[in-house]
Amino acid sequence: MSDVYPHTFRTSVQAIDASHPLQTPWHYDVSITGPRLDRLEAKAAFYADYIEYLERRIAALEARLPA
Repeated sequence: MSDVYPHTFRTSVQAIDASHPLQTPWHYDVSITGPRLDRLEAKAAFYADYIEYLERRIAALEARLPA
């Protein structure tokens, strides 16, 4: 990551956690598992998008290397 935004990734993950709060106690309540699954799906989607971004960024940087 750039030095300008050193904690962008961590901040994004924390935002996902904040938008999908976990409820306790667990007690096998279906209404409690929903936020956990939403959080997992949101993080998985974010990670997939972030990996795609990194792949594009690496390709762009490799293209700038002298031949």
